[in-house]
Amino acid sequence: KTLEKKEISKMLEFLNIAHYDLNYKESGQPFFKSNENLHISISHSEGWFALYLAERIIGVDIQVFKKSLSQGKSYFLNEKEMDWAEDDFSLQLIWCAKEATFKKYGGINDLRNEVTITRIDQKAFSIELNYQEKIETLLFQTMRNTQLVYTI
Repeated sequence: KTLEKKEISKMLEFLNIAHYDLNYKESGQPFFKSNENLHISISHSEGWFALYLAERIIGVDIQVFKKSLSQGKSYFLNEKEMDWAEDDFSLQLIWCAKEATFKKYGGINDLRNEVTITRIDQKAFSIELNYQEKIETLLFQTMRNTQLVYTI
């Protein structure tokens, strides 16, 4: 956590945003005390960091590929998503999309049943999901065995 805080502080400093303005809600979502119109989402994985800023509520997740993710898929994968989880790459995209959605909305208690992937388009680098009867589109990038997924 200390390394994460140092890196986030450096990134915010680079963007001319005071790191001491950053706070966290009980749900873990970061926010700026002095600017409620600027939203932030943060993710990190094995030395990679993602910082996402926007004037709307957003979510981001970055993950280094983990073969072990398939062992825990029953935690986050529902029946409707079995077709989308055809390989480890897609399984990781599903996990990242659900994590980014969790970070956007907070308060999601059951990623398996409350968030459902409805489409993965690898040509358009996009993922569609259903959360609370709404279809959301997320974008993704793959870099050096690492996936970055973010809400738009």
